[in-house]
Amino acid sequence: MEHSLEVCFYSGCIVGGVRFHTLERDSLRTPQTSGVMVVGEGSGGGIADNNFYGVLDEVLHVQYPLGRCAWPFKCR
Repeated sequence: MEHSLEVCFYSGCIVGGVRFHTLERDSLRTPQTSGVMVVGEGSGGGIADNNFYGVLDEVLHVQYPLGRCAWPFKCR
């Protein structure tokens, strides 16, 4: 039996009711919604900000066998 997956590319997505666009699409719009932040884990008691701040370059939808899927983002 051969397993396959399907990958689609999008210029944006909606997460928790908030709309996000890739930087390319966002450059023509106001307000801009391509910014993202990922909360980093603590660094052994330090107070330093180790969060990731970036912008969306690509939004992918990967459809796996058995109905499973993932929404990976490519950021810079």
